[in-house]
Amino acid sequence: MSSKQENQPGSRQATILSVVLHVLFILMIVVGLEFSNYEPAGGPPPKIIQAVVMPTADPEAAARQKRIQKEQEEEFIKQAEEVEQQRQAEEKQQQEQQAAAQQQVQEQKRQEAERKQQEQKEARLKTQQEAAQRKAEQQAKLKAQADARKKAEEQARLKKEIEEHNKAAEQAQAQAEAEKKKQAEEAAAKQAADLKRQKAAEEARIKAEAAEKARREATDKAIREARQQEMEAALAQEQQERDAVSDAARQKELNSLMAAYQSAIKRRVQANWAIPSSAPPDYTCKVRVTQDKSGHVTGVRIISSCGSTVLDDSLERAVLKSDPLPEAPDPDIFDSELELCFSPNPANCRSR
Repeated sequence: MSSKQENQPGSRQATILSVVLHVLFILMIVVGLEFSNYEPAGGPPPKIIQAVVMPTADPEAAARQKRIQKEQEEEFIKQAEEVEQQRQAEEKQQQEQQAAAQQQVQEQKRQEAERKQQEQKEARLKTQQEAAQRKAEQQAKLKAQADARKKAEEQARLKKEIEEHNKAAEQAQAQAEAEKKKQAEEAAAKQAADLKRQKAAEEARIKAEAAEKARREATDKAIREARQQEMEAALAQEQQERDAVSDAARQKELNSLMAAYQSAIKRRVQANWAIPSSAPPDYTCKVRVTQDKSGHVTGVRIISSCGSTVLDDSLERAVLKSDPLPEAPDPDIFDSELELCFSPNPANCRSR
């Protein structure tokens, strides 16, 4: 299209030049004819008279010559008009071609603008979709991190409680062992003192009652046997007391671990318990839970209603959802059947 536009000015100039040449040619012919009929005032020279007077001697020939000249002029004028009309038609065609070319350019520009607008729209849509996808992935990642952090915090808290209970139990055991050692040392000192007194008494008795040795041998034997029995009984009593102290310390440790164990289970259940909005404000529930060695729940039964069937059902679901239950910190406190009490007021559970 640009090559056509470049050629249009040259074509127009060629057309104008052609018209001008035709007009000049016609003018030259007309002027030449008029000059040939011109006669000077002094009379034509002899040669010119011979050349000019001959055609004018006949009026019909002169008229015919003028008619021919006029027809030639009209023909030239007609050709000039046709040339001008052809030029104007060509110019109009060129203008129409230029207008069509400009319209085509405008249409191409419009289509290109629409294409770019569509590409921008698709790009914006793609950007929005990618942003939405990134946002969803980020939210899922944050949720997973929050869940993992919450689980780690719960495990750390349970571990800390178990460690605290173990530490308290160890301290209690150490205190019991120290008390036991102290009592053993006191018993040994008492025994040593008794033996020392017995030895001194025996020596004094031997020295004082040397003459009555034979008679008192039987008595001394009986006394020694009685004292031996008394000593053995005292030692047995002391051993029983030491065993009782050790058993009491162990029982105290187990009671402490059991309390921590039940608290951990109740916290696990409460974390999974979606309490209905219709629950009474001061409910007290008691549930019996059976489990295996791995903490997997094998049975749940409400033994004391919360005061609402909906609340009872939600508690059972919470227990099942807490499967498996936290592991017992000591095998001696594991029980396959547990009774747990739940209430907003802890005093309600202690009173039952």
